[in-house]
Amino acid sequence: MPHKSDFFIIGAPKCGTTTLYSWLKDHPDVFMPKEKEPHYFAQHLSDRYCRVRDEDSYLNLFANKAENQVCGEASVLYGFSPESIKEILKFNPEAKIILMMRHPIDMIVSYHGQLLVNLEEDEKSFERAWNLQSDRSKGKEIPDISTDPDLLQYSDVGRLGVHLQAIVDIVPQDQLKVICLDDLARNPKEVYMDVIEFLGKSCDGRASFNKENEASAIKYQWLEKARRSQNTVIKSIKSFIKLLPLSNRLLQFNQARRIDIQLDEIFLNTLYNHFGSDIEYLENYFGKKLNTKYERNS
Repeated sequence: MPHKSDFFIIGAPKCGTTTLYSWLKDHPDVFMPKEKEPHYFAQHLSDRYCRVRDEDSYLNLFANKAENQVCGEASVLYGFSPESIKEILKFNPEAKIILMMRHPIDMIVSYHGQLLVNLEEDEKSFERAWNLQSDRSKGKEIPDISTDPDLLQYSDVGRLGVHLQAIVDIVPQDQLKVICLDDLARNPKEVYMDVIEFLGKSCDGRASFNKENEASAIKYQWLEKARRSQNTVIKSIKSFIKLLPLSNRLLQFNQARRIDIQLDEIFLNTLYNHFGSDIEYLENYFGKKLNTKYERNS
């Protein structure tokens, strides 16, 4: 009989979800599918993000789960959709929910960079992309490469305090674990052990806590589009180069470490004015000041 997911990492993007997913996947009593972000409970998203459309295919992701294992998945856009979370709890009323948070400004700057890598965004300047939101909400200035224009509404996506409030209102308290990225960075072992206990399992003695999916950038979007292309010419070239697939060679060539983004002081004030209540809510929730690269001059 197919087993329903016991837990869900629901976001937020660029808050350490890939790192936690990779650690949990290694635990002998935890099963997580190779498909990190199926987004089955976010049917409103395009196929770029929602990669599983029917329940049988979704349950099949967990077909190799062992009897002693708890199973879960990590789809980081669930946390932006109260309807997705309600669908999860309808699917499994006892599901445990893990949510990861950080300073909203750091998150949204990093998120913009990820959309560039994902080929969802084509405006390399975050400030210009921010200023395009009004036009884009009216269907203008949408990049040809975008499949989910709502994800370009940075002022909505970055409202982490609002998202957390909605989740707290939906998920029973004993089924919700909220993690601050600052804690994960400072004491990864403690956070890991806390999550394992939350899932009802014993620690496996893990000693290595490497970060995953650190901020990266692509040099040329046109080359990344070619790498992902499914046309017959690219396919035939890929099949010809057996030892080192062309796709991997292109990815290695086109990938670069993302440098820290500098924000103009006026624009930074705009961000603080917009996200101020979210920062305050999160700091009250965690009982401490959130770390940020983007302190503003008082």
